[in-house]
Amino acid sequence: MAESQRLHQERTRLFLAHESQRPKPGSFIQTYLAEDPVPVRQRDGSVKAFLNQCRHRGMRICRTDADTSKTFTCTCHGWAYDLAGALINVPLEETAHRNEIDKSQWGALKVPRIANYRGFHFGIWSQETPEFEDYLGDMAFSFNAVVDRFDGGLELAPGTTKWVIDCNWEFAAEQFASDMYHAPVSHAAAMMALTDDPNVSGSNTQPGVQGRQFGENGHGSGGFFQPESVIKAP
Repeated sequence: MAESQRLHQERTRLFLAHESQRPKPGSFIQTYLAEDPVPVRQRDGSVKAFLNQCRHRGMRICRTDADTSKTFTCTCHGWAYDLAGALINVPLEETAHRNEIDKSQWGALKVPRIANYRGFHFGIWSQETPEFEDYLGDMAFSFNAVVDRFDGGLELAPGTTKWVIDCNWEFAAEQFASDMYHAPVSHAAAMMALTDDPNVSGSNTQPGVQGRQFGENGHGSGGFFQPESVIKAP
């Protein structure tokens, strides 16, 4: 991992999962925070996340994208971890390890800080960055405007779609954070599927398409304003 990428991931609050993805104790979703942590709903309702890696030989302890479980077990040597990532069982502990393993010191590496902001869980490895709302800054206004639109809150649709992008991570970050200039060309098919109005679909030279881009404190987003009358009904 390049040094600049490692520092960015250690110091940046990254989205882990939405609370609707883990509705009950033991439910988990495997996601990424620089490497590969697993956020799990605890029995007390809280959420913890830990690195998906056995402390013995580095094998994965979770091989499922999402499910419900009581434990996580490495398929190499059978070391088992509880919902919080604590090591709870070592096969042949007496004969193979002479009872010399201090289980309290060999739990999965835990994500030290997880913020729950309006049902969205964000994790970070660093202990030195500001609290989440300070980190979000003025971007909170735009974030809240999106997620507070519905009285009943939000629920993420089940299922997972993943892409592997062979590029510098900054390229993808720029696309999602601010570059609306590419959308009418790169995503022309999607825009055409949303409307029958030729002034809205097609290339970025079409008239009548307006939008806004905004950024605060290193955060960014943007979008187009589409008249309700031109969007196709489901």
